[in-house]
Amino acid sequence: MNAAAPSLTSDAGHAPVLRERGQREVFCGLTGIVWLHRKMQDAFFLVVGSRTCAHLLQSAAG
Repeated sequence: MNAAAPSLTSDAGHAPVLRERGQREVFCGLTGIVWLHRKMQDAFFLVVGSRTCAHLLQSAAG
């Protein structure tokens, strides 16, 4: 009942940290919003970001 849980910190120092930066990371976020907009067509989404981000979203969502 009180079995010890495996330690998550034993290998934590050896695993590489993978991060995405740049256009791919931004694009994934935009596609998520466009997908939501298509599922809920009467919804209103406020996109806070750059003018370029808003323009891309309007172009993609139609």
